[in-house]
Amino acid sequence: MNIIKIFRPELSKTTLQSYDRELRYLRDEYGEQDDYDLTMALNDIALHNLNLNHLLPNNLKKSQRCIRIAVYRNLIEIFKNDIKPKHYEMIDLMILEERFK
Repeated sequence: MNIIKIFRPELSKTTLQSYDRELRYLRDEYGEQDDYDLTMALNDIALHNLNLNHLLPNNLKKSQRCIRIAVYRNLIEIFKNDIKPKHYEMIDLMILEERFK
């Protein structure tokens, strides 16, 4: 089941399918099947490197980059209560920065 669908039922079927596909790719890339563990792993890497390069390799198409950013944004919103406010703010700024690249 797509966790984003549970928390964001207002999204269109097409959007949810795109998010689900990208979420599967991310789970495979990071060897995490649990969405919480995946989110925390992505956060740890982002906070260590102070960028999202691990999430957005150069070989991704622009549309796939946008979807990944949206998926990550949704995941950190879902698990916001488990992320330190300072870390959440830092990740939020990194996501914002990527959106304008």
